[in-house]
Amino acid sequence: MSSIYSDTTVIIPTLNEAKNIGRLLDIILELYPKISVVVADDGSSDDTEKIVNRYQSSNQRIKFLNRAQENIHGLTISVIDGVRTTNTKYVVVMDGDLQHPPEKIGQIIRSLRKEGGLVVGVREK
Repeated sequence: MSSIYSDTTVIIPTLNEAKNIGRLLDIILELYPKISVVVADDGSSDDTEKIVNRYQSSNQRIKFLNRAQENIHGLTISVIDGVRTTNTKYVVVMDGDLQHPPEKIGQIIRSLRKEGGLVVGVREK
């Protein structure tokens, strides 16, 4: 069943998410081992890049996009740049701070396939 997500990329815009990114990647990779992940980092000064690179070295579906040298910074442009690197049919955008439950990725993709177009999730807390 996990192979059905090989047509999906999760874009994770980050800025100093060293405390969260490893746990988030662990959950995503455990639940969806065929999914692709792009971490679009906006110039973190912590160990975010180092942590993602460790995952990337053992999983070719993980990509670290270093945006530190870009002229324009921010969440929106990080997401846009992340999407530009993908070639999958579906894209899910998820914050790097675990406020969006990665367990919902499957439900989001099923809704996209069934309804098509766009699915928007909202935090309850």
